[in-house]
Amino acid sequence: MLTGGVAHAARTATQTDNPIEAHAILESLAYAVQHHEVSDYQATRMRNEKASIAGPLAKVEEDLKAKDARKTEISEKLKPPADGEEAPPEDQLREMRVELGGLMQEIAKLEQDAKPMRERIAFLDLLLADDAHLLNHGIGHEMEWMKLPFVLPSGNMWASTYFLLTGFHALHVVVGLIIFALVLFSTLDISKSHYLENAGLYWHFVDLVWIFLFPLLYLF
Repeated sequence: MLTGGVAHAARTATQTDNPIEAHAILESLAYAVQHHEVSDYQATRMRNEKASIAGPLAKVEEDLKAKDARKTEISEKLKPPADGEEAPPEDQLREMRVELGGLMQEIAKLEQDAKPMRERIAFLDLLLADDAHLLNHGIGHEMEWMKLPFVLPSGNMWASTYFLLTGFHALHVVVGLIIFALVLFSTLDISKSHYLENAGLYWHFVDLVWIFLFPLLYLF
């Protein structure tokens, strides 16, 4: 059920044309996985999502019920006739067999469509039950055996890449400042020539990295 709930959220997000809505769906999933205090907004969103799934699911369940009833009816007619009863004509039996085959395919397709919606609703019911205990503690915290990946709510690939690259560059700048600080009160004579040359090469490297980072991050 938990796997199905996650799969339905991922599937819905990938099939949503609105990128903001797709991000909100995945954000709700991330809030469900992580250990945190959930906001009223997220709980309300999950209740609204449950209501939005319930309508289409009810229609699918209604179609399933009607087709299953028709399948049962045809199956009864295809049974060998009892003593004294006359069997239907062969052409009629053939038509019923064809219809039965089509019904079975339609039922299988409807079951396939209904399964992720059932699992998603059960997943949401689980999260919202018992005063949202599981929702507030997070699936990853309450059920560590699932080993769900850590997800940053509201995070995205561009922001993560930006802070990774600029953060590493800032770290190299700090190292360069430490290199300067080490000789701040020293006499720079011929004995320090190798140190100065290596320090200059290091800062040229830091500058060169920024020459590539600046247009990559700010101009494109």
